[in-house]
Amino acid sequence: MAEMLDAVKAAKNKDGKCLILFPTDNSLVFDEIKEDMRSKAAHDIDDNNDEGWDVIVIDGTWSQARKMYAKYLKDDDSGGYLYRVQLSDTAVKVLNDIGSSSTSNDIIGSKSSGKGHQLRRHPIQWRAIATLEATRLLLDDMHTEGQFEEASKAMSHYQEIGNNSARTQLGPPRISNT
Repeated sequence: MAEMLDAVKAAKNKDGKCLILFPTDNSLVFDEIKEDMRSKAAHDIDDNNDEGWDVIVIDGTWSQARKMYAKYLKDDDSGGYLYRVQLSDTAVKVLNDIGSSSTSNDIIGSKSSGKGHQLRRHPIQWRAIATLEATRLLLDDMHTEGQFEEASKAMSHYQEIGNNSARTQLGPPRISNT
């Protein structure tokens, strides 16, 4: 907790760069954040270099995540180099493709593999995604030249392992009679 709060404080003081992966009214996609930092002209940011970013990802149900966000991060207005980040339109499209996919047996690491999406249902598609999958898609957004591809495949593989374990523990999905 102390490390997270230190990263937030450093970013607000322009001593570091920090992203909080949490969709809010003022959250931006990563490309918009890079453009904002360029406009501030405080850091020379290479389009393909995301080194030095602290990334905060809140893990839990949406109810738990909202409570943690409100308690620890909401009052810290974005300022300096502290940004609320959301997934890009490309990642949201991937989520919509995942939601309409009928299988999760696609190639590991495929951007539309269905991993991380099918275990939790929510009427808003992007809210049905697992934290690991959202993190993977954010890192894909941050690494547009393919330098994250191998790690992305590994994360997708671990998501599938977790999904299989959960399916074993939870049993088959319940079918609504309505």
